[in-house]
Parts: sequence; structure tokens; C-alpha cells
Amino acid sequence: MTASNDTLGPADAGPVVPSRGEIEALVRKAARGAGMSWGMADETAFAVRRLETWGVPGADLAVALFDRLDGAVGRLQPARPLADLTADGGPLCPIGIGVRFADARHLLHDEPLALPSVYCAALLLPFLALAAGGGGSVALDIGGREVRCGVGGLAGPVPAGDRPSGPLTVRRAGPLAAPRPATGPRPVDAGVWSALAAYAARTYVPASETSRLTGAGAGTSDND
Repeated sequence: MTASNDTLGPADAGPVVPSRGEIEALVRKAARGAGMSWGMADETAFAVRRLETWGVPGADLAVALFDRLDGAVGRLQPARPLADLTADGGPLCPIGIGVRFADARHLLHDEPLALPSVYCAALLLPFLALAAGGGGSVALDIGGREVRCGVGGLAGPVPAGDRPSGPLTVRRAGPLAAPRPATGPRPVDAGVWSALAAYAARTYVPASETSRLTGAGAGTSDND
């Protein structure tokens, strides 16, 4: 990436092209800044990186999710057991329910499993790919539009937008046919990158006289 840190200067009006590793690292810090635990932040960073590999704008979805969660992770349904999900509890968190699927793949069958609405549903796909295991795929159907994903990638229309999607169904499917090819790093909108950096900045400890005297930064006088 052309910039050497997380922030963008006034001249950086156009898109930036970060590596997927840089996106993953910044999303992880931003998730913490939005109030997620370290574990959930790691899972979010994983999902975003996988989506970016598939050519899906995961960074944009991360900002939308953080804006929704900001300071109140409970605004979305928590990661309850799959058998205990109800439609009257509001939209599901795609990361929480995605982890449930990845950890409980035995609950997926050929018969569709119905779910209530999911916020930023595309963030579910990397976890469903894990749940598919080797050789098969998992199908996510939203209003009659089906996308399949597995270890080989994904095929079909990716759910767009950051609004709650649903109701939807998830089921096991056959081998993944004609998955979309992996892509190289894609441009990320400067506003999206700045928003991630702003969330990440909440995790930084403000400088103090004590921190400078004990080795952080340039000390009380900068003679360099």
C-alpha cells in the first residue's frame, strides 16, 4: 500500500490498494474499537480477508457492521445455539452466527435450515465455506437467490448491501461448480479505509508524560 500507516492525509482522496494482510490487521483493530471481543475481532478479520480474496468488498461490509454495533454489540442477536434462533429477536450478527455454523457443521443437512434476518449477510459466507468441509458446498438462499460456497470459493450472486437480509435458508449442497476465481488486491474506497482507521484509533493509548519517559515515542524533547 502507498500509505505507511492506517490514516489517510488530505491528499488521499482516491481509493487505496492495501494488501489483504493490511486489511485483515486493520479490520481486527477496528473491530476491537467497535466493541467486539478479541475472539470476535479475529473472526471478523478472517471473514473480511476471505471475502476480499473472492473479490467481494469485505472492508465495506465491516464498516457497515461496525456502524451498526458501535458501542452496543447487543443491537444484533447474539450467537445463540442454532436450534434456538427466532425471527422475533431482530437481525442476527453475521459473525456470531457464522462461528456457530463453522463449529456445528453437523447441524447442516440437505434439508434447508431456516434463519431469521441477518445483517450484512455476505459476512456469513466465509464461515459457511468452513462448514462445508472438503468436497462439498453450503448453499445460502435469500429470497430465491442462491449462492454456494466451499473450500474452493463461491459461486452465485453474493448478497449485496448492509441491510438485514431475510428470511433465509442454509443447506448442504453438492460439489461447488464454476467458483469465481480468486482476485488480487482490490481498491478500497478512501472513506472506508478512513472509517476503519477511526475505529482502530479507539484502541490506542493516549500519549502521556509517563509513557514518553519510559520509552514510548521520542521522549519529552525531540532532537532528531
